[in-house]
Amino acid sequence: MPVRVIHIQPKTKAGALALGAGVVVVGAVFVVVGLSLLLALTAGGLIAGTGYAVYRRLTGRGVLGLPKRGAGAAGLGLDPRLEVRPGAGQPNSTRVLPPDSTSDRTRDE
Repeated sequence: MPVRVIHIQPKTKAGALALGAGVVVVGAVFVVVGLSLLLALTAGGLIAGTGYAVYRRLTGRGVLGLPKRGAGAAGLGLDPRLEVRPGAGQPNSTRVLPPDSTSDRTRDE
């Protein structure tokens, strides 16, 4: 399947400069539009988050966050006795892997 190649060759130096300037302007427009979209997304998130925080405050649900200092795992409803430790209490639970045999080799350069 042949591919058609299009060449743009301005005939004068002024035409080449105008083409280059046009390419730079188009690139700048893309950057500005992209940054403005990011700014709009950030502003929308800020407005939605603030609205949610105000709604929680007005309905009396309080502030979301971690428990007060000193509450520890009990404040989060966690029980350390229920933690799963793979291999605990089983034979070979302290097994050490053999050293990597390739790490001792030196390169012949």
